[in-house]
Amino acid sequence: MKSGIASSAQINKTLRQATVPASGLSQFLVNTLSIDVNDNDDINIFSDRITNSILKLAQINPFNPSFANAIGGYRKYAIVSGDNNNFWVSTKDNNLTIPGNVNSDWVNLFDSAIKWANSEFLRLKSDYPQTVESDVRIKGTFCVEDKNIIIDRGNRDYVNGVLNLASVIWMFDGNDTMSMFATHDMNEGKKITIQSKSGDKVTNSIILREDGTVNASNFSGKKIIADELRPLSEGKIDNYSELYQKGKNIVMDATGIPYVNDVLNMPSVIWLLDENNSISMFATNDRNEGKKITIQSKINGEVYNVIVLRENGTIECKNINSSESVVSNNMISENLSINNGTINNGTLNINSTNKDMNENGLIVGNSSLHFNLVNRTGQTGGIYLQEDFKNNKTDLVLFR
Repeated sequence: MKSGIASSAQINKTLRQATVPASGLSQFLVNTLSIDVNDNDDINIFSDRITNSILKLAQINPFNPSFANAIGGYRKYAIVSGDNNNFWVSTKDNNLTIPGNVNSDWVNLFDSAIKWANSEFLRLKSDYPQTVESDVRIKGTFCVEDKNIIIDRGNRDYVNGVLNLASVIWMFDGNDTMSMFATHDMNEGKKITIQSKSGDKVTNSIILREDGTVNASNFSGKKIIADELRPLSEGKIDNYSELYQKGKNIVMDATGIPYVNDVLNMPSVIWLLDENNSISMFATNDRNEGKKITIQSKINGEVYNVIVLRENGTIECKNINSSESVVSNNMISENLSINNGTINNGTLNINSTNKDMNENGLIVGNSSLHFNLVNRTGQTGGIYLQEDFKNNKTDLVLFR
């Protein structure tokens, strides 16, 4: 610096250097605080106004297009407020676009935060489906109340004609697992598979197909229970009783079968000779008549032959046929004893062959019709025939 007299240009430059920054700072305070800045303010007031202006700038200010043009556009990540209490985040530097307009370079502050949070966390409460594109690990109990766990096929593609849905997998260790999963084979249809694996080898599986059939690699158990008639090796099994093998016996359990009009009807064994002809065997319990087993034949729904075995030891038959005896119509018998006689063609033949004659020339054998009188021990009645060779006559004898 040199001593001497300064020129006017030098004085003007000095004044400009001192006043322009001060004027700009004053204008900044006016724009920020919306107040007048007077030239007679003392240093403390001016200092407080600078402090208040800085504090106000630390807040989120409304979008100001004039300010944006003055600074050449908002920087990236700048935050401003807008209409309807919205807050906006700039997505690029030198941003002169207006928040909320179509194709503006601003995004809603809270929407962007929600999108970020949704990409990292599950919402605690939501009115619409949530998507997690990573593994979810839960230590403890996983509970769904009232509604369903849904495995959505989403945008999965068929690979070689097969759609594989997500699996439920139980990992016992690194090698042994059990899993349950659904697939859709365009050729075989839909199915659910439950399987056990050791390493890459399937050790056991059961498959439920949409057509109602079940495939199992191994099956063991006492009971098969179904809620409705279902195909089972071209036969049927129903839900009215439990049919199982116990030791050397086939057991038909009546547990749970209701009495209808005081009669319990057990399941039948039915031989279908054709659609109209059948032979069946079944057990019933009538609370008035007792238990019985019935074997019967049917043609077109009409019983044409039947045999009934009752628990009291009696047997009822519509017809009895054998090589040694024929009895037509109905017969109920507790004991039938025939000595030296036959039953043929519905006739009772009492044969007197080889019977000896007594001194009167009468043939009297023990071939007689013998009646035991009830409650009269030792007393009997009967009918027999005797032949008198001397007089050449035959007599019918009644005795008591």
